[in-house]
Amino acid sequence: MGQSMGREASSSRSTGRQNTAVTLEVILRRAEDPKDHGVESIGLTYEQFLRRAARDIGARFYRSHQGTEEEIRNQGLKRSVGAAPVGIEYITAIICHTARTGGSEGKVLSLSSNIHVARRFRRPNTSFVTLHSLGNTRYQSIEKIILDNADLLLSQKRITAATLAKALRQIRAQDESEIFYLEGDIPASHIESII
Repeated sequence: MGQSMGREASSSRSTGRQNTAVTLEVILRRAEDPKDHGVESIGLTYEQFLRRAARDIGARFYRSHQGTEEEIRNQGLKRSVGAAPVGIEYITAIICHTARTGGSEGKVLSLSSNIHVARRFRRPNTSFVTLHSLGNTRYQSIEKIILDNADLLLSQKRITAATLAKALRQIRAQDESEIFYLEGDIPASHIESII
């Protein structure tokens, strides 16, 4: 045990880095340091991320959703079978969804505050849905969700630093203005219109 600790201390001295917990801030700060070759650039500083997380998301959101107008009016927006339960597991699924390029097959309901982004996802057999938050604070931007939850998820090993970094890169590269409803399925009462 003494030898192991000695190696860690020696390793810390040789890299000039202390053994600190991996956090959102650490990942973003390391990514913006051109001398740190251990983390690929994200293209977003910690300060820029904080500004994005603090911005007002508005009250109107959009989604291209599988289903008919009648189904959606009657049931609201439902997640597909196998979706994570609401709570920390669903928040984990949201961040993993953002890290992927192919979505989550309806297990996570991604909305956008940008109508043009949501229209890009329109496919045959989908309806274009406009939602209104009705003042519900359970609608949050992906940046706010990450800011509020990433450190806990990292410490509990529910997500890895690599997954978080990939999600941050996707946020920067795609700029989809992603919004999520933290309660999972979205009630029909939040629907403003369906086309």
